[in-house]
Amino acid sequence: MIRADADADVSVLEGLAARHGVETSYVALGGETRRASPEALAAALRALGAPIDAAKPTVDEAPPIEPVTVVWSGDLAPTVAAGPFPGVGRLDCRLETEEGEEREWTCAAGPIELPPDLPLGYHDLTVTASGRAWTTRVIHAPATVFDTPARDWGVFLPLYALRTAGDLGISDWTGLQALAEWTAALGGGVVGTLPLFAAFLDEPYDPSPYAPVSRLFWNELYLDPERSPELAGSAEARRLLESEALRDRLAALAEAPLVDYREAARLKRRVVEALARTFHERQGWSSEEFQRFLREAPEAERYAAFRAAGEWRQAGWRAWPERMRRGALEAGDYVAEDSRTHLYAQWLSWRQSAETARAAARAGAGLYLDLPLGVHPDGFDTWCFPELFASGVSAGAPPDDFFAGGQDWGFPPLHPRRIREDGYRYVIEALRTAMRRAAVIRLDHVMALHRLFWVPHGLAATEGVYVRYRPEEWWAILCLESRRHSTAVVGEDLGTVPDEVRETMERRGARRMYVVPFELEREPAPRLCPVPGRSVASLGTHDMPTFAGWWEAAGEEGRVALERALAREGELPEAETATGEERAGRALGGVLRWLARGPARLVLVNLEDLWLEDRPQNEPGTSQDERPNWRRRARLSFEELAERPDVVGTLAAIDSTRREGSAS
Repeated sequence: MIRADADADVSVLEGLAARHGVETSYVALGGETRRASPEALAAALRALGAPIDAAKPTVDEAPPIEPVTVVWSGDLAPTVAAGPFPGVGRLDCRLETEEGEEREWTCAAGPIELPPDLPLGYHDLTVTASGRAWTTRVIHAPATVFDTPARDWGVFLPLYALRTAGDLGISDWTGLQALAEWTAALGGGVVGTLPLFAAFLDEPYDPSPYAPVSRLFWNELYLDPERSPELAGSAEARRLLESEALRDRLAALAEAPLVDYREAARLKRRVVEALARTFHERQGWSSEEFQRFLREAPEAERYAAFRAAGEWRQAGWRAWPERMRRGALEAGDYVAEDSRTHLYAQWLSWRQSAETARAAARAGAGLYLDLPLGVHPDGFDTWCFPELFASGVSAGAPPDDFFAGGQDWGFPPLHPRRIREDGYRYVIEALRTAMRRAAVIRLDHVMALHRLFWVPHGLAATEGVYVRYRPEEWWAILCLESRRHSTAVVGEDLGTVPDEVRETMERRGARRMYVVPFELEREPAPRLCPVPGRSVASLGTHDMPTFAGWWEAAGEEGRVALERALAREGELPEAETATGEERAGRALGGVLRWLARGPARLVLVNLEDLWLEDRPQNEPGTSQDERPNWRRRARLSFEELAERPDVVGTLAAIDSTRREGSAS
């Protein structure tokens, strides 16, 4: 076995690291080079399946063709790079296109020429030589993602925070649709919210939208039972919804400042169970619409059984019996009616999310949805596709000015080699799930397409290492799926990001993020850095203080710096004086006007900033026991904010300024 503390063994580790994409050092935020410890390298290599524990580590024989090949649209002579094949003679090639068409030809060894009329899409090329066969997934992609040149604006609010009249303790797809239609009526083009994927709201319990049970299925808590087509035929569901006891409890939930996820889920579940029984009794499972849902979500029945088994066991799958942990369940592992309820709830979520997206698009305001970087370690995706996730490590981030000890996010990273060998099928399905509904999609931690910080279990986050992925393949998939769904792509590129990431984003047409507090320079004279044209500009993110919170925390020096920077831009006359909330409101108006005048493709306005909300939605690095993260409902209901002159007036002014800029 390799002894990680021996000098000779360290050189072996570093050699293995180079072959398996593990970086032996990285440049920290302050410019210091941090070298990976032997223990960290060994742990990362084990997670990758490298032969670290062999007496003499061997080098795997490289296949003559890679498991994935990227061909960009416009290539005059698309080819597949190929190494030496065993034997002598010509190669037999068979290409099966995404549409099922088969093409066959023979060629000499060397780069393999592909048909010049190859359509865009995912195609499987099998090459046979001397009785052996190798396959590569050919991704023929457009050179850039979908985008529009429009200078647009939109609003942002977490859906759980949105208060709407009559909601069942938490807003839903119906509330999101109402917000989108209202925004469109004011001239806005998008409505942004946090991830809406499935979450654990019982046991285990984790309401964080960035720790979803799955990136393939929606959060059932956001469905609206009153929009169910089964409601008219379910006397039981109507009786529950009309009962005084339920209404009283829902009224209390609606008035509470924080979302009670467990109680809201419990109350809504009773109604959904009744609707699911009606659906089942009326043979809804055989309807064409339901069958289309199953075609778009082929793992839906397996997902429903997984959720039912979790409820039966009251534990995450890692605590289940060994047989159940292997990804296959039997009839006695869960209550059948629970499984049918989850399947129905996913169908209803699929239906309502589609209706909401279509209604928003018709009104003129598409959905701006967020794709989280990872999934819950006890979630469906890690249970259903365990081979695609690395074990023994967590994704995270190295130390920086905000987190001196680094960050361990607790979820397993995707395995870079195995997702390639699988043809990125899971990645593609996750993107499609979001893009089918989104006009704009934000990729959490876009740097992960290039490299991701892995923290070995048992080591501190300061001991993590970077592991490389195949960015060209990721970007090819993004370009292809983005074009197919007419979905613009935003990369979350805040913090320390290598130049190559932003260069690739620019080359592939993805939008960057511009967040005002990060772009305020105080020396030698206060100024706001220029806004990139292909960007989404905002005053903050869900992980940052609101504008009012930043204003308070910035101190007098920071407040004066912003005021002088705005005065420099002609948005805040220096001669004017104000104090307290009036002063903060003047600065808020000035910076929003400046962003609206600017070249950003999209200006995204957090609605809570418009009434100077000082409480954040999330405080990174804190737990649910410390802070009410992901639970705080907006101070104003939708009906109240929609009538507020200051809210409506500010958004109308932004719309007018954006339109004037577009016309000039």
